[in-house]
Amino acid sequence: MTITVLPACPDCLALSFTRMEPGLVIRALKLYAKTTS
Repeated sequence: MTITVLPACPDCLALSFTRMEPGLVIRALKLYAKTTS
């Protein structure tokens, strides 16, 4: 599964994360934290 665009709203992020593997969630969170900080 490839993620092209992550939703901006936290609720949308949480919803999409519930359908992903835990490993992908962690990687996406780290990437998201990098782009926002």
